[in-house]
Amino acid sequence: MANQASGNLSGTVIQAETIDRVIVQAARERVAVGLAAPRPPACFVNRHGVHEKADRHRDRALAAGEPTLICFHGPGGVGTTGAATVWAGRHESEYPDGVRFLKLANPDLGERESAGESLGALLMSFGLDRDDIAPTADGRAAQLRDYGSDKKLMLVLDDVLNAAQVAYFRPAGAGCTVVVTSRWLLRDLGPDFGYVPVPPLETEYAHRLLGDLLLRHDIELTAEESEIVVRAAGGFPAAIELMACQLIGVSAGKKARFLRRLAEHGWDALDDDTKQLLVTHLDIAYGSLGEPAAGAYRVLAWHPGADFDVALATHMIGGDPDDAEDALDSLAHAGLLTVEDERCHFHDLAQAHARAKSDGPADELSRRIAEWYLDYTVTFDRLLSGRPRSGPLYRQPSRPLTITRADVLACLERERANLAGAVKLAEAAGHDDLVWQLCEALWGLYHLHGHYEDWITTHELGLRAAQRCGHAEAEMRMASQLGSAYLGIGELDRARECFQTSHGVAARIGHRQGQESALEWLGKIALQAGDAREALRCFDLAWAVADDSREFAILRLQRCRALLKLGEPAAARDEIMAAWHHFQPTSETDNKAKCQLELGRALAALGDVEAARAAYAEAERLFAEDGSERQRTIVEDLRNQLDNVQE
Repeated sequence: MANQASGNLSGTVIQAETIDRVIVQAARERVAVGLAAPRPPACFVNRHGVHEKADRHRDRALAAGEPTLICFHGPGGVGTTGAATVWAGRHESEYPDGVRFLKLANPDLGERESAGESLGALLMSFGLDRDDIAPTADGRAAQLRDYGSDKKLMLVLDDVLNAAQVAYFRPAGAGCTVVVTSRWLLRDLGPDFGYVPVPPLETEYAHRLLGDLLLRHDIELTAEESEIVVRAAGGFPAAIELMACQLIGVSAGKKARFLRRLAEHGWDALDDDTKQLLVTHLDIAYGSLGEPAAGAYRVLAWHPGADFDVALATHMIGGDPDDAEDALDSLAHAGLLTVEDERCHFHDLAQAHARAKSDGPADELSRRIAEWYLDYTVTFDRLLSGRPRSGPLYRQPSRPLTITRADVLACLERERANLAGAVKLAEAAGHDDLVWQLCEALWGLYHLHGHYEDWITTHELGLRAAQRCGHAEAEMRMASQLGSAYLGIGELDRARECFQTSHGVAARIGHRQGQESALEWLGKIALQAGDAREALRCFDLAWAVADDSREFAILRLQRCRALLKLGEPAAARDEIMAAWHHFQPTSETDNKAKCQLELGRALAALGDVEAARAAYAEAERLFAEDGSERQRTIVEDLRNQLDNVQE
């Protein structure tokens, strides 16, 4: 668990006896999970014994020519992540191929990161192209093993729940190190792991940590006052930091009342259950709040993720925006919530504690959260594509935004985990109309960035929600979007079933465009299955129900691909040139790029290398302009292959 403080303090408390240097790893673009080290610590105190034990494990592994495998374990709030992070930082220079940090779970909320998404982000951080990454978690784990076989790299896996999670992140090279942090002693990691317990701070160092934290704010405690805090905290750095926050910026009278209450209340420890210690502290902080802030605490807890926008927080709280901001300030001051850079962040235990203060989110609150994210997603999705949508928000006038396509994708990517959580929250509350609308709006992000696990999980819910609503057009779209995700990971049978469902619904309600689209996708599935003749048959059926020039142009593009598979490049060239003549004067950059890509393939098959190279160059330029990096790299590879053949 990362130790953090709010209000006038921020940062992780990391324990170390002597500090020679501090290594700060700059944050990279977040693709699926954070890969950079936690933020720099506010203060350091002794963890020399812990680090010495980790060093002994590492020395033994190096001497044996084996990967270094270490598990730092201790209860929540004891500083396990801090101890591991500083140890990793001290050894960072010995891993020239990279040090990566991954938070694999949120134990107090019973949630974990998707192994597949985490592995995908990790592999991309090492330079693998998105399109080259295997679609399944097992496949990605194999790629990581292969990549690390001759590398010197370190992985820090934070907040691991069980050994099964770690199995995906085991590079085999002797120069590799895997550091696990966990709140439990994970004996089933195996005998090749070294286990390093992280105990509570000794009393001397607990006093030093408290004094160092408060000295930053010119606050001094008497020995008796410090003893009250240290005894209550039980040697847990996170608890000490949270307690320090209660003493910042308060009057002498309020400080005295707080310390008296703390001395009387204690920490109510049960079998060294550290979580309960922290929750008890949070009870004290919660009890110090006025009702507006306490109500806000209970409401915000039901946000589906720990990190969210301040604008959403004020929307969730409701009422006068100024009063909502005051409530956020009170929560930050109490150390129950971090508010900075227009973002709110819950300490994981604080969010669990806040949720325990109510029976669950009211249906109206769940709807407010889902509606906010729906409006957010639709606003940005409209800038990604003119693809037909069924949701009512798409029929309203769009808001004028001056923002690049790359920024649109970055905004959606930042909220991706929250968006998937909003779908699940709406589904749990029975707001089926919002479930499918959110899924529909997520198409642009999922399609362009290929987040297949989130895509499939949310759209399974979206399809069932549309069916429960009796909204046939929504069911048609959900089945199609889900089918395209299955096609993306090569699950052809499931993809075919989805598009057959979509086609059946479209035929039943007389939705011509839906029929044409489903038949086109069924043709694409046949093509991926290697049956180009069946693909052409599906495209011909789609042609029979198509009725505008754009649909015919799309089908020509698909027919070109099938004809190339059948070894008919001249016919393929004729089809794609007809499609190009349609798209060339339009603003559909994506389809123009696809036309140039297929034209390059046809020309290369006909032996016209120079013309093929020119078509590939134009396709690469257009895909880059469209922000489709996955497609751009495909073209780059084809162009390189063409150059190699010519040489």
